[in-house]
Amino acid sequence: MSQISLCMQRVCGAYARAFNAHYERTGRLFQDRFKSEPVDDEAYFLVIASYIHFNPEKAGIAKQDEYRWSSYGEYAGRADARRICSTELVLGAFGSEKAFVAFHRAHAGERQCMDADALRSPTRPMRDGVALEIAEKVLEGRNLNELKTLDRRERNSLLGLLLSAGLSVRQIERLTGISRGIIQSVKPDK
Repeated sequence: MSQISLCMQRVCGAYARAFNAHYERTGRLFQDRFKSEPVDDEAYFLVIASYIHFNPEKAGIAKQDEYRWSSYGEYAGRADARRICSTELVLGAFGSEKAFVAFHRAHAGERQCMDADALRSPTRPMRDGVALEIAEKVLEGRNLNELKTLDRRERNSLLGLLLSAGLSVRQIERLTGISRGIIQSVKPDK
């Protein structure tokens, strides 16, 4: 048993015993056993960050950006958010607060986490079908093929959003028809 599993077992067990004694009840307090899984690459790390912030919405409590007890507002740079988290690691992986928000918007509605292999393959951060869905959300319905026809500044801005949303250079190249060299010269949107 890992150290984190042992810690969770002790904390949850002690809390459940105290709760049951206080409310004169018996039985299990938590529905499922604690589950942990190593986060061994950046693509999965990004999925996990998004997954955690969508938990209140999945539970039907509140929208992920409106839940009072969530750290989402702090990571998104909202002025009204409490400042209790160390955001450097997560925002460093995303590149900026704006990229963090764009990624969350792009992944809104996804319900996978501890099985993120459904989002990626050994050779790509995510399947092209998933990348296409994300691109369509990020570009708000804009046709991917029209990116080639836009002026350089607008095109690069949109390419930066796609990079910030987690799409690889090769995926963007396949989806838009824009050369890899152009995409690689673009900095992810900050």
